[in-house]
Amino acid sequence: MQRLKDLERENARLNTPVVTALQAVIEQHGRWGFWKCFDRLRALGHAWNHKRVYRVYCALGSNQVRRTKMRVPTREVVPLHAPPPLNTTWAMDFMGDSLCSGRSYRLLIADAVCTWCDAQTCHH
Repeated sequence: MQRLKDLERENARLNTPVVTALQAVIEQHGRWGFWKCFDRLRALGHAWNHKRVYRVYCALGSNQVRRTKMRVPTREVVPLHAPPPLNTTWAMDFMGDSLCSGRSYRLLIADAVCTWCDAQTCHH
């Protein structure tokens, strides 16, 4: 029993620099998680094991709950509209060409199934 208490005291003595360094990083960047704090400690030149630092991090109560993603609200289901009369269909197509000057254009052609088109408009 005495040996266990001595070991705990020794661990507490060894962890004091970890605690002070970790508290300084957490004080500066409160929303950072463990790995970001650990990487900052490594960048500052501390070579502590990540398991040791995580143990101290949890003992300080700094571990944070993960944020959950916001759910997209369910949309209202609307039935698809069918064409009113039977056997009515529409065709849509793109037609592209280029002018003598090299400028190209594309047209959207929408018509009721026929092989000819009354008018085509082109807007740039």
